[in-house]
Amino acid sequence: MGSNNSPKKTVVILWDQAGQLANELWNYMSVFAYCLEKRYELKNYAFYKYGRFFNIPVGNPLVDYLYFKTFSFYQSLLPGRLGRHFSDLLYRYGFAQPMKRIKKSRIVNGTECVKYLPPTRKSEPMLRHLEQDISKVIYFYGGLFRNTVGLEKYRQGILHYFQYPKSARAKVQGFITSLRSRYRYLVGIHIRQTDYRVYRGGRYYVTPQETAVIARQYLKYLKRSQTETCFIICSDGAVDLQCFGDLNVVRSHGNLIEDLLVLASSDVIL
Repeated sequence: MGSNNSPKKTVVILWDQAGQLANELWNYMSVFAYCLEKRYELKNYAFYKYGRFFNIPVGNPLVDYLYFKTFSFYQSLLPGRLGRHFSDLLYRYGFAQPMKRIKKSRIVNGTECVKYLPPTRKSEPMLRHLEQDISKVIYFYGGLFRNTVGLEKYRQGILHYFQYPKSARAKVQGFITSLRSRYRYLVGIHIRQTDYRVYRGGRYYVTPQETAVIARQYLKYLKRSQTETCFIICSDGAVDLQCFGDLNVVRSHGNLIEDLLVLASSDVIL
C-alpha cells in the first residue's frame, strides 16, 4: 500500500457501529483512501460479516479465526438475523470494547459526528498527534469517517482493492445480458424490508405495493415505454410480484454482492 514494504503506520478499524454492507463500505473506503494518502497499512477487524465476499487479508490470525471464519457458522446455527446479531454482540463486547479500553490513548473516535479525513480535510488534532508520535498503530472506532476527496482521488486503487469475485461478476453479467437482449431500459429497484419495517417506526419503509406505484410514476414522468422497460427487484425479504400488475418485473436472487452488481448494472436505481 505504501512506497516500501514496511509502512510507518498501521491503521486498524476496530469497530464501525455494526452497519450493514453499504454503510460499512462507505466507512471502509474512506479510511482506505486516507491510508493511501498517508502511505499507511490498513486492517479492518470489523469487516467479519462481509469478508467472505472479498479477497482482503484480515491481517490478524486470531481475529480471522474467531470472527471472520465463524460468522457463517453462527448464521447457519441461528435463524434469520439472529446469527448476525449474535456475531455483532460477540465481536463488540468480546473484542472491540475491551480493545478500546486497552488502547484508549490510540483511539480516533468516529461515533458521535462525521470525521473528515485527509485529503478531504487536514487531520484533526487527535489524529495528527497519533500520526506524529512513535507508535506504529492507530485505531479507528466508529462508522462516521468520510473522505469525499479521497474517494475521487484514489478511485482506481479503491476499485482494485475491493474487487468482487469473478464468479459473482460472471453470474450478474449473464443475468443482465439476457435482460438487455429483450428490453431497452433496465431499472433496478431496492426494497429494504427486514429492519426498515421497524426502524424509527417504519418511517423509511416502502412496501412493494407503494414501490409499484413509484415504478409507474417513473414510466410516466420520463415517458418510458412500458414494453421496453424491465424493473429488477432486489430485496432482503419476500416480494409479491403480482402487485406490479402488467409491468415487466424480474426478481434478483443473488447474495448481497450480486445484488449490488445488479443494481450498478442497471440504467437507473429506484
